[in-house]
Amino acid sequence: MENNPPPSPSGGGTPPSAVAKAKLSASVNVKDPCDIRDMTLIGYLGEGENRTEVNMIEFECKNNEYIGKETENYQNVEEQYKQKYGPEAGEALFESMVKHEMTHKQQYEQRCFPDTIDKVSEYEMEAYSNEIDSLEGHYYYKLKCD
Repeated sequence: MENNPPPSPSGGGTPPSAVAKAKLSASVNVKDPCDIRDMTLIGYLGEGENRTEVNMIEFECKNNEYIGKETENYQNVEEQYKQKYGPEAGEALFESMVKHEMTHKQQYEQRCFPDTIDKVSEYEMEAYSNEIDSLEGHYYYKLKCD
């Protein structure tokens, strides 16, 4: 469930880069969408050609539950958000992005990996709803948007 780059602008040229905030990477048995082998929350450091994918949370399956361990990159990505958007907005945006991806983790654990377009859509609607709820819960959001 990664962003696809937008099409090239008319008249040629380089397409604008897609902004990927984060993604939950999962290895799944294609014959059994409930057989999830591993999951990792991936974030991005840097921008443009210098942007690199980094593991933020690595999950280990114990007794059919995925337990996450933050890597040092978790704080690095969070700090990058704060530097780019300011402390309050950066924290709000970072936490809401993590909330979105952690919703997918719970969906995969409880309801299996999505195997239809309808299920992908349902999962995304739920994840975006949780992301918006997270943003609305922040003081910064209330201060600037009420």
